[in-house]
Amino acid sequence: MAKEQKVPEGAAMAEQKARVTAGVRAGRQATWMGKIPGRAGHRRGPVPRALAWAALAGGLALAWVSMQRQAPPVAATAEAVAATGALLEAWRAGEAAAAGAWVAPAAAGPGGAWLAGLSAGLEGAVPAPGAGPEGPPAAGSSAGEGAAGFLQVPATHYTLGEARPDSLGRVHVAAVVDVAGPAEGYAEGYAARLVQDLFWRRLLEGPRLVGASARVVLEVAVEGDRLVWRRDGGAWQPGLGLADLPSRAAPPGGPPGVEVEVSREGFGPLALAGERGVLLVTRGPRPLVALWRWSLDNPAEVPGRDVLVLDVLYHARGLGWQAGAAGRRATLMVEAEDGSRLPVVYDLEAGRPADTASPDGGE
Repeated sequence: MAKEQKVPEGAAMAEQKARVTAGVRAGRQATWMGKIPGRAGHRRGPVPRALAWAALAGGLALAWVSMQRQAPPVAATAEAVAATGALLEAWRAGEAAAAGAWVAPAAAGPGGAWLAGLSAGLEGAVPAPGAGPEGPPAAGSSAGEGAAGFLQVPATHYTLGEARPDSLGRVHVAAVVDVAGPAEGYAEGYAARLVQDLFWRRLLEGPRLVGASARVVLEVAVEGDRLVWRRDGGAWQPGLGLADLPSRAAPPGGPPGVEVEVSREGFGPLALAGERGVLLVTRGPRPLVALWRWSLDNPAEVPGRDVLVLDVLYHARGLGWQAGAAGRRATLMVEAEDGSRLPVVYDLEAGRPADTASPDGGE
């Protein structure tokens, strides 16, 4: 019977330790290679890690999209402000096609009229100019159907306000717009100030108008031989009358101190002159051109009878006004008896025609 060979106790312990160490090393290598023993068909290691990275990337993408919707880039805001200025300038110049180019196709209605489709927010904001047999224009009456009515009421002046993004990815641009007659089919004696909010969205072709709202904050109209005014759609208040105007005035450029009789047969075109007051011209062979001075921006002020004479026209008539950006100058389009037209620029501080005429009434 063979004698069993004994292994020294120290050598056995060393061999067991070596096997354990080899197993740990194999396990680490398997973990790195994704081959940890488990049930058949299951892989572990790099697969869950890839899924985690994919989930993280998706979350970052959603957060980026959310930021883009909630906070448009500074460039988009600047573009919206510039586009608002271009649209309002086209409106002021009476260029309907140029104004309509800024309207998003989805906001355009039948016929391609500019701002058509937005009439729900704009219709009724501008009352029909002029006074009929019942008196001055009624609150909430429409200047026409949709955008066409707006184009019939010329813009005489505008000022851009602040711009702010919203949570829908649009940029809101505030603007104050002054409108006035004449307009075809309407009486000339009407002027109003609107506070507008224009909504822009940045499309592939650039910023486009997708919505707008407006409210009238000040109106001046002709009622017989008197001007009437109101704020925020309130009750009409009596203002300046023809009898309050001077019956004689010294024409600019004439002999010093020599006054001539002026015509006071009725009021012609009106316009708001920034915060300085209301521009007016009378009717007759010698129309009086004047500024009815009162602070339009002060809601608490009740206008008086302060009139600044600007000019006396001879056998000519005023057709319409444009006000300068800062309200220092204004331009009256004058038509002579032979049908020729000439823009005359007035310095509202000096109270006389300006030295250099500018069709846009610039400062």
